Amino acid sequence: MTETIANKLPSPTWNYLDMNAAKILVPEPLKKISGENKDGVLHFSVRPGENVFFENEIRAGEGEEKVVIMDYTSQDAGEDAAGFFGIKTNVVLEERSRVHLVKIQMLGKNFTRHDQTFAKIGNGAEFHFTQIELGGAKNFVEMISDLDGEGSFLKGDISYYCADGQELDVNFIANQRGKKSKSTMNSFGTLGNGAKKTFRGTIDFKKGAAASSGSELEEVLLLSENVVNKSIPLILCGEEDVSGDHGATIGSVSDEIFFYLNSRGIRKSMAEEMLARAKVMRTAALIPNSDCVEKIEKFLDGIFSVRGEEAGA
Repeated sequence: MTETIANKLPSPTWNYLDMNAAKILVPEPLKKISGENKDGVLHFSVRPGENVFFENEIRAGEGEEKVVIMDYTSQDAGEDAAGFFGIKTNVVLEERSRVHLVKIQMLGKNFTRHDQTFAKIGNGAEFHFTQIELGGAKNFVEMISDLDGEGSFLKGDISYYCADGQELDVNFIANQRGKKSKSTMNSFGTLGNGAKKTFRGTIDFKKGAAASSGSELEEVLLLSENVVNKSIPLILCGEEDVSGDHGATIGSVSDEIFFYLNSRGIRKSMAEEMLARAKVMRTAALIPNSDCVEKIEKFLDGIFSVRGEEAGA
């Protein structure tokens, strides 16, 4: 095993809380794999016990539009054998191009994953990044975008459901260098039963990014008292004529709401499932592939079916 430092904040800020970066134990050696391209989706099916990695590049030429969807599942997901999956995706968007990259994670319960996305966005280009996080034991997700071009645009959306001791560590960075560039980063998710989540969201207005704007929004639903949530919004500014904002809503459902729902025949476990599903499907609705959305719904069915059996529902 090799210890790797990942998901670094561009400006160390939270030293006393040890939240400036994450540490990943990477097994050696890693075997390079390729996905199966079927119906416009790049599928990965990894066996428990495998330690693998995949690296690719997405390039959109001037004025070109592309949609790239990647989904990760594991064979024999119920087995106890652990596995590791490393993914690195480089995205290059030339002038006035548009790329929508979708990553859907539905691995087995004992997998560790390190998923990196790096994007360079040219003049008038748009990068849309959509990520769904449902499976795995420990997931480290990083998306770093360089908005170098004038009028460049980034929209990053991530949704997750983490429970039963799952850990999710996210690092979104928007480096805005181009004039009139714009970034939006959204995170919606649910934590239950011992889950841990860290979300680092950084908007970095570099010198020269005049008339640019950036925003961050995070919503976290807490379903139990033994969860750990760390939210780290960060705005860095090296340019005067810019606009940046961030907001976060973190909390649990009130007893009054549960009482209201229960009075209408909706049990607490059912209400929690409805709310958790809604946060995931809010982002899944952005995916331009109905088969992928259906797979997400089925995976959630499996999660909540097991949860209901364990709770005696």
